[in-house]
Amino acid sequence: MEVGRLRGDRVTLRAWRAGDADWYVAARDETVLAFTTERDELTVAEITDGAAEISYFLAPDGRGRGLVTDAIRTVVRWLRSQPVAFVRAVTTNGNDASAASLTRAGFQPAGVTEHLQLGPSTRWELALAAG
Repeated sequence: MEVGRLRGDRVTLRAWRAGDADWYVAARDETVLAFTTERDELTVAEITDGAAEISYFLAPDGRGRGLVTDAIRTVVRWLRSQPVAFVRAVTTNGNDASAASLTRAGFQPAGVTEHLQLGPSTRWELALAAG
């Protein structure tokens, strides 16, 4: 699966490039940090360490139908064609549905963390075979 350019009326979206890391770290401001799960201390090294991080949510009427698992697997399938060594995710403790979706997609728990917005959370990782 290839992600090409998506053109809107005033913007063009494209796939991430490793060279975007410096800009990405510098471009985040107080508003971004206040309204997203971004960490202020994020470094370029973390962005370019051969890892991808996924995040997702599902509206109530879509839950319980396997849609998240399918979405995770679809993204992972595409990531296997990219220069990515492993994929990360974070789930808040008690989010059993999300943990189950990650497990079904092949992720393994990789430790615990105290997430700024989520509180006590589990880190998940999936190693990707070199492709």
